[in-house]
Amino acid sequence: MSLPPFKLIDNLKDVGNTILDNNQSYSHRFLYASLILCIITLILMIVWSIFGMTLYIAMWTSYTANLCAFISFAFMFFGKSPLKK
Repeated sequence: MSLPPFKLIDNLKDVGNTILDNNQSYSHRFLYASLILCIITLILMIVWSIFGMTLYIAMWTSYTANLCAFISFAFMFFGKSPLKK
């Protein structure tokens, strides 16, 4: 049994709306987490350019920041947008 793609997208939006009920948007949390991880990445890159040896850690924090940003945009797309009150 296959659903038409638009019906599937509507079902995913309903799931996103039930996840984001009570105006508590997880999207903001993931977005803030990605911003904090980007700042940590910048600090680690500056420290690496001065002292060396922390490029590997900075690389993995940047990967994690990208993942958090991707998750937040997925919440924005499939659920309620946190910008709309």
